Amino acid sequence: MIRRSSPAGKAINLFFSPVLEHGGIETLIVRFSRWLVAQGETVIIVTERKGSLVNGLDPRVILLEGGTETAIATTLRRQQGPASDGREIRSFSFNSKTLIRQLVFHCRYARDARLLSGVFHDCAYIPGKRLPGPATGINWAFDRILPDRAKWFMNGAVKRAHELRFSREFHDALVAPLPVTVPEGPARERQPKAFQVLSVGRLVPWKGYNLAMPQKIAELRAAGFPVEWVVAGDGPARGGMIERVRALGVENHVRFLGTVPYDQLSSLFLTAWAFVGVGTSLVEAAAAGVPAICSVASSGDSCYGLADEVPEPFCVGERVPGAPLRDLGAELKRALELDEEDYRRISGRMIQYSQCFSVDAVGRALLNWMDSSSEGTNLVDCSLGRKRALSLLKMYQDSFRPTVLRSIGIQENIRR
Repeated sequence: MIRRSSPAGKAINLFFSPVLEHGGIETLIVRFSRWLVAQGETVIIVTERKGSLVNGLDPRVILLEGGTETAIATTLRRQQGPASDGREIRSFSFNSKTLIRQLVFHCRYARDARLLSGVFHDCAYIPGKRLPGPATGINWAFDRILPDRAKWFMNGAVKRAHELRFSREFHDALVAPLPVTVPEGPARERQPKAFQVLSVGRLVPWKGYNLAMPQKIAELRAAGFPVEWVVAGDGPARGGMIERVRALGVENHVRFLGTVPYDQLSSLFLTAWAFVGVGTSLVEAAAAGVPAICSVASSGDSCYGLADEVPEPFCVGERVPGAPLRDLGAELKRALELDEEDYRRISGRMIQYSQCFSVDAVGRALLNWMDSSSEGTNLVDCSLGRKRALSLLKMYQDSFRPTVLRSIGIQENIRR
């Protein structure tokens, strides 16, 4: 077993990722790893498959593709060689697909590493024996194996949703926003194109605005607004979106850009008049000074208004029970009608709003949380017995990992 002795030098930071392809969690890993490397920390990313985001990684990041637990342990030991003996190990996972692998690895090899597992959706974990396949075991592991202090909820609404489902309170869990790269110094000068609305992110069904926006564009154009919708991203909902755009006759006013390299997204924010979306791209748009309308997950016609009008701190589109909702079409119309003075004022509000998501501020808070106690975020005192550990490992190898591999297009024999 890899053991951590007294702190010496910078830490080793271990990330688990299914595939480094475009998505909110994956771009979070890229941003956070860049920041850690800039602080002089060592970063190791374990992924089942490389993707387009690999090009955005700092060259000093150690990337392990498809590595076995033994290979990961060997790499950690190499980084903890005589010259850096005693370095802390921090370990991060950001969804259920990676949590199970994180727990399997640390139950076997590095039980005193400090763990942090992000919970970024209000239905990320759902307990109950009715769930098919390995899902029941994953949710049990989240509840019973992962220490509460190692749980990171992106806002209070997500935390409350999971407390309600698991019928208990996560008193010791961390609530902190998603870290986003916020430009330092004066904002880049923008030249927004009037009536251009931008959306960025994975095109998935639960982002209801993807299927609602074609209707809103048609209605706005019928009302005399020469609006254009620019969509950056790809995913399973794209086909349905294109069908709806054609059915409404607005195909000449909607542009599908497909997947845009992460480092090129900033250029889209410079020309957008307004933004509609959720997640980290909402904050990134606001950081650039774009009036950013926060949609509501799984609700097409509803939104919260502008990003700084969301009633729940750090909420970037999650449903907040009881929160007042607004009509998406009306909010778009409000943004498109802004005069120059009001536009400049709201742009300043957006930039101010984004500051609490700064990767530097949030990153330091996360590391301080993990490093502030020698216990509480590791598995040293975990009550998981050997039989349960082996059962968890078998479930991962026989059921869950093949499912993950198939979902990202990999067919191969599972290495034990």
